[in-house]
Amino acid sequence: MDDTGVAISSADRNSGMIRGTTTTDTATIGAYTQADGSVRVEITALGPAGVDTALAQRLSDAYDRHMGR
Repeated sequence: MDDTGVAISSADRNSGMIRGTTTTDTATIGAYTQADGSVRVEITALGPAGVDTALAQRLSDAYDRHMGR
């Protein structure tokens, strides 16, 4: 989140949730272990007008960079 200008407000390793904010938006990243053992990462970003797809994409791109993709 720091890579995209989102300030982390909370992180809970046990639940796999990271929450953060910008001056206008809130963002959440959740990591969930699925039944087959794989991990699903869910990224959401909400702004004053609803879903902020641009911020969600920046978060997704930053995640991919950190994962070496």
